[in-house]
Amino acid sequence: MKNLLKIFSGLSLALCLMPVSATAISTSNERSVMADEDKTFLNEESTVEEEVKTVFRRIYAAMLEADTVALAALLDENFTLTHMTGRLQQKHEWLADITAGRMIYHAVTEVSSTVRIADNVAVLVGRDVVNSTIYGGRGQWNLQLTTEFTKRDGQWMATRMLATTFR
Repeated sequence: MKNLLKIFSGLSLALCLMPVSATAISTSNERSVMADEDKTFLNEESTVEEEVKTVFRRIYAAMLEADTVALAALLDENFTLTHMTGRLQQKHEWLADITAGRMIYHAVTEVSSTVRIADNVAVLVGRDVVNSTIYGGRGQWNLQLTTEFTKRDGQWMATRMLATTFR
């Protein structure tokens, strides 16, 4: 577990220290309104969040279809996946397991997702109910995937993923 914490500790600190640009302005009738420049920032921010969520959903869609070509295009060349068991798997190993049918994803139900962004790095924490067959054992898990994305050449690429469970 210490190794898993090390993986995300630097990024977590950077995201916690990220400045907040939106400013609330109080009016005489105690309503809170945003300055126009802050509204633009928030719209840009939510657009970026939606872009990241869209890539995350495409990753799941490719997993469900066992489409390793589409999946490979969404993952950085140095992508790693740390499974809920703690096993660290390189991109090529994970894709090979999907291709060989050792990892089959049957269904995913999205529960929630949040995105934090700092420059060209985004971290999405997605909670999903996942039905899959892993190395012959079929089950359903409440899976929390913490996925780091980096924007390269205008595209968000998943660079690493950490799978844990939630209640």
